[in-house]
Amino acid sequence: YRNAIAELKLDLVVLADYAHEQFRSGGDLDHASSAEKYYRDFLQWFDRSEDARRIRFQLAALLAEQDRFEEAYAHYAFLAWSSNDEAFAPEAAIAGIRLIETMVEQGNGVDAALWQGRAYADSVRFVEYFPSHEAAPVVLARAGGRKLAAGEVEPVDNWVDSLLRGPAASSGELGRVAFSLRAQSASLRGEHGKAALAYREALHLSAPDDERRHALLLGEAQAYFARGRASAMADDWGSARSDFQEAARLSPETSLRAAAEYDLAAARLALEQWEEAVRLLERYTVAYPEHELQPEVQRKLAYAYIQQGSPGVAADRYFDVGRSANQ
Repeated sequence: YRNAIAELKLDLVVLADYAHEQFRSGGDLDHASSAEKYYRDFLQWFDRSEDARRIRFQLAALLAEQDRFEEAYAHYAFLAWSSNDEAFAPEAAIAGIRLIETMVEQGNGVDAALWQGRAYADSVRFVEYFPSHEAAPVVLARAGGRKLAAGEVEPVDNWVDSLLRGPAASSGELGRVAFSLRAQSASLRGEHGKAALAYREALHLSAPDDERRHALLLGEAQAYFARGRASAMADDWGSARSDFQEAARLSPETSLRAAAEYDLAAARLALEQWEEAVRLLERYTVAYPEHELQPEVQRKLAYAYIQQGSPGVAADRYFDVGRSANQ
């Protein structure tokens, strides 16, 4: 009797796998129907066997390959959240999330908002259940990034805050992504100081040779620059000077560095720090000779030289401005 049961199990697995492979090779729906029948028969009779999880996973894949997404998702979700199977649960969860993405992209009358919400909930659950899984940072980045792109800041804030109260705050890649999302969220809220600090934490958790450091460093510099602009608008030139100086120091890109150095010089002028303003503007002239702001730089230099007590040098600068305008 036991041998007969074992043979039946093996036969069902062999027949199902063969029919599934034939469907994948030729697209014959008869093979798909046969594979589905064998998979379902196996699960009906041997649902508690060791092979049942793999068979259910294969059945979900078969259904997805026929665009029967909701049925496929139900099996992936069972494996991910109800099976207590450490081998299949993470992979099933990821497969379910990807399946929803495909479903929404294809449309076909699905309730996109409903399924996107389910994908986000599954992503949160995945990172909570499997924080050490290699896919956890990617799942966090994709789900959080989509929410922020849609302008939904609060859910991401709550998720990230929860993560950073735990081991993620010092756990390398997952922590880097969490702090990066916190920084992006803070920038969207206009909380540029908080954004700069979060970018710095993300950098701290990044490897020295990580190519993504460039984007994080640029984000930090942009946060300081934005806060500097806000301070300048409020006539808080002392704070603006400090932030522009930090933005110029950090920026890995010339365009932002040039803008920060120009605004830093403007802050020095507003603070009547003539010597420092002259030094910055002269350096700007040499560093960015083709920059569109050069005429304005020369006007500011002339003004600074006058205030410094050097009218002759100021006259030369005004002459340069006039000559450039006539060329």
